Amino acid sequence: MASAYPALVREGDTIIWSINGDRQALITIDKNTKVKLGKVFCSAAALVGCPYGSMFALGADGKTLERTEYVPLSDWDLPNAPDFNTRTNAELVDAGLAHQALSAEDIEAMKAEGKAGADIVAALAANSATFANKTEFSQEKYKKKKAKKYIQVGTVRRPTAAAVCEAYFANSPSRTGYLRVDALALLLSLANVGPHARVLVVESCGGLVSAAALERLCAGSAGCVVSAWAGGPGANRPALDAWRHMNFSGEQRSALRFAPLHALLGEARRTQQAQQGQQAEEPAAVPQQQQQSTAVDGQQAAAEQPAEQQQQQQQQQEGEQQQQPGQPAAGEGGEPMEAQDGAAAAAEHAQQAEQQAQAPQGAQAQQPRQAHGAPFNCCILAASALSPLALIRHVLPLLAPSASLAVFSPWQHPLAEALDALRGQGEAANLALQEAWWREMQVLPLRSHPNMNMNHGGGYILSGTVLAPSARKQQQQQQQQQQPKQANQQQPNGKRQRR
Repeated sequence: MASAYPALVREGDTIIWSINGDRQALITIDKNTKVKLGKVFCSAAALVGCPYGSMFALGADGKTLERTEYVPLSDWDLPNAPDFNTRTNAELVDAGLAHQALSAEDIEAMKAEGKAGADIVAALAANSATFANKTEFSQEKYKKKKAKKYIQVGTVRRPTAAAVCEAYFANSPSRTGYLRVDALALLLSLANVGPHARVLVVESCGGLVSAAALERLCAGSAGCVVSAWAGGPGANRPALDAWRHMNFSGEQRSALRFAPLHALLGEARRTQQAQQGQQAEEPAAVPQQQQQSTAVDGQQAAAEQPAEQQQQQQQQQEGEQQQQPGQPAAGEGGEPMEAQDGAAAAAEHAQQAEQQAQAPQGAQAQQPRQAHGAPFNCCILAASALSPLALIRHVLPLLAPSASLAVFSPWQHPLAEALDALRGQGEAANLALQEAWWREMQVLPLRSHPNMNMNHGGGYILSGTVLAPSARKQQQQQQQQQQPKQANQQQPNGKRQRR
């Protein structure tokens, strides 16, 4: 059995081409595919067969890719010199190109000679008039800045859900509904998505949420992911093709289904009607089974009688027949044969009834379970263009009791209205509204601090647990009983209503 996630890049796979960890692009590998590194477009044939995580740089000719083992500049190796961290940048003045002895023509000449990027960075540092007076931290920052410009390294990354989300958010965030990677992880966690889960997804994020849920199911899992969309029979299917970038195996793709919501609701309605019909037929079959079981018990009791008693009964019956010659003889319609025939017929009917009762269960056991239908035990709603409250009530009939629900929206107010309505109607429990907030930190010796550049909040998520219809009624009754008590407690003691 082939691995769900191969270690080597194959022709036809999609990779994430990351340049210096800053720029990322989704590329489908083919013999005719070109990848950009710096200002040069190179053939992607060199990437086929390499393991994920491999690094590539431009060759000596400047037109082909060569695999390299580039080691980034270390940020943890601090010098042990006595004057370490004693210099300051207070007296440094930015004079532009006046501090750099190397000109642009010199740098281009070094590139033409085939000098490596590390050699160019070392030459820039040696010909800088202010480099020696900078602090050690400023020197390392200067080298890293120049390395990003003159040392172009492309890394082959595996297209996981997190990596694809980062690539989309960096290049075209509108295609995924401005869904950030931390918000996606929080959605999957609050919806309790894992192996063997039955997940319902309604999204407008290009299929990214469905692909992330399918990735969490793992290969060989018995769960499924149904990506649905709202609208009537004439509604067009939205773009939900982000899963194509994830290199899923055939087994994993078989657990993914696309269907409109009205079709899922129709299937659930027909299934519920069929179950109600079976429940209505069961009480009618109970009296017949009781009569048949009584006849079978009588036959067993007759069979358990001692042989002597049976002989005595036969002798008495023969004497009665001799006294009454007009009556039919035994074996021609007498009582013993009629009792035996009736008991045998009852036994046959009982066996047939048992077979009929067991036949539907056996047939259901032999039939494969429908893995792509309701009820669902996980639900993720990430359609920002639709009303969250209307969408939640639309999918509630498709969810099983105790199903986990997570709703994403870039705005807080629609989710707050849905939270208040669901809490008042008792349709869900453990309701919570939270904001996805994320800020990267630089963790280095003597200079750990938050990064200066960051994004604003990554959206809001409403989570909860769906209640069964009976539990909803009980919760509504409890709320109705608590309302008069709260009203009496708010009134003064002397102005309480008399009962």
